[in-house]
Amino acid sequence: CERSVPWRAFARLEEAVARFRAGGVMVVALETVAGAPDVADFAWRFPCALLLGNERFGLGPEALRCADAVVRIALYGCKNSLNVAGAAAVALHAARRAWNGREGAEGDNRR
Repeated sequence: CERSVPWRAFARLEEAVARFRAGGVMVVALETVAGAPDVADFAWRFPCALLLGNERFGLGPEALRCADAVVRIALYGCKNSLNVAGAAAVALHAARRAWNGREGAEGDNRR
C-alpha cells in the first residue's frame, strides 16, 4: 500500500509554525539545549511537528523561540551532535513509541 505525506514549503519559519498551531499541532524543536528533556522521556502530544536544524549549526535561536518545546538526544563522549538523518530517526522513533503508548492505542501497527 503506497502512502504519501502531504507537505508544503514556507518562506519563513514563523509562517509554518503559525499554520501548525492553527491546526492544533505541537511544534517540537530537536536541539542540544541544556535542561531540555531527552526525546525518550518527553511527554509527546499529537499531532506534532518536529523542527530539525542542519548538521553543522543546528537550529537557530529564532527556531527555538518559535517551538512549543525543545527536546534533545542524550549523547556521551566528546561529540555533541548526530547526522540530521540519524537524529531524525532517533526522535521519530521516540515519538512513535509515545504514540503507541498513548491511552486507547491499538498495539504497534507495524507493517
